[in-house]
Amino acid sequence: MLLSAMDSQLDLIENRINEIRKELAKLPKGSLNIVHANVHGKTLIRYYHYHDGVQTSLRKDSILLRDLARKKCLELDLKNLMSIRTATNMFVRHHSPTANVVDFLSSNPELCDILKDSSVPADFSLAEWVLNECPPEQKNVPHPELRIHKMKSGHIVRSKSEGLIDNGLYDAKIPFRYEDPMSIGGRTIYPDFTIRHPETGVFFYWEHFGLMDNEQYIESAVRKIGLYAYAGILPGHNLITTFETAASPLLYDDILAIISHYFL
Repeated sequence: MLLSAMDSQLDLIENRINEIRKELAKLPKGSLNIVHANVHGKTLIRYYHYHDGVQTSLRKDSILLRDLARKKCLELDLKNLMSIRTATNMFVRHHSPTANVVDFLSSNPELCDILKDSSVPADFSLAEWVLNECPPEQKNVPHPELRIHKMKSGHIVRSKSEGLIDNGLYDAKIPFRYEDPMSIGGRTIYPDFTIRHPETGVFFYWEHFGLMDNEQYIESAVRKIGLYAYAGILPGHNLITTFETAASPLLYDDILAIISHYFL
């Protein structure tokens, strides 16, 4: 199972490497040179475009400066991903499979419910848990055609606000799944985000309610929160809830504050 998860990780890395290379091919040739100079006790920053042995000064508001900065970030990201790919390939070649916690819990699924709300140290191989997420076509979530926003994590989410949450969790390296099925009272529901605390492995659930200026939607949201409460999953404890209306959108700074409060 671990090697399968690593293969999946390699596929994700390879896809991202190809995406970066395609974007780099569209960006300007040459590189960005940044010069810091101390003049009369003040630090001045100058930006230059270096190409074919020629260095040209850049204005701070120039599109070329923005594109060259983007290029530099992508090149660094590409270099890091290629190092990770090499290390992962070496691990796969030399790894000897041994018994692990995931296999143990798979053979004893009743223990998952017993352990999920405990603070047992979670060497549960959280990365493997993330990589074994159900693929979108197996989730049977209503209206899959609404999933149109592809995120850095590989998830395809339904709204820009869900995308902000997905990016926030991904960038903070929090283990999570998107719209992963779970059963409550004989019903299958699909939490927006199922999250594992990165240190303890404790389960959290994040529901974003994005149409709180719609009366029918509000009634549905209240019913869903009540269903969570029935299962002992409570707002402010292990259920995170965010809300927005057309006039009061969800802000990324608020998302980061929530992630910091619960997981960092």
